[in-house]
Amino acid sequence: EDPSVNPFALDFKQTNSSMISPRKVNNTKTMSRFDVARFFIDNGLKVKAASSIVGVLEDISKLDPKNKDNDRGIGIAGWPLQSSRYKRFSAYVGRLHPSRNLKDMEGQLMYVMHEFQTSQSLAWSKLLRTNDIVGKLYGEKVDGIDEKGNGMVAAVIKYYVHPEIRGKVSQGNAEQIAESIYFGL
Repeated sequence: EDPSVNPFALDFKQTNSSMISPRKVNNTKTMSRFDVARFFIDNGLKVKAASSIVGVLEDISKLDPKNKDNDRGIGIAGWPLQSSRYKRFSAYVGRLHPSRNLKDMEGQLMYVMHEFQTSQSLAWSKLLRTNDIVGKLYGEKVDGIDEKGNGMVAAVIKYYVHPEIRGKVSQGNAEQIAESIYFGL
């Protein structure tokens, strides 16, 4: 039904119009870690949060959209092939065809952002409530624990990374990557 006529009707039309396309960030074939961070910044994230997401994604896949490591999933976020998240990713990118495909960096970035705002919104809220990439002793609490190592990267790993992949991500390495991105922007 038309939502303008029936206030209880829901409009489930998918749109990416509110998302800034990664193509506007970089017109070359490859995207550096800084370009990927700028995509998230251009879509409303603070620099530390964007750096943290990219640090985790780089630790998972080296930001290779063609990543097909069976140990670390598929694509930049390491979606396991048989998971419902991969199926949703495939359907999302399929709706963007022919301009996007499954091995396309831009489509994968758009889907990561889409996931944070929809099915992975708990990860989004935890990320936004944390103030530091690494976390500090007596700093921001994530889940009521105020320990070093409980910052933005920890929130992304715990709440965004697929459970089958989570144990294979190095939090220390992802934090180092995130900090180098943050200081390099």
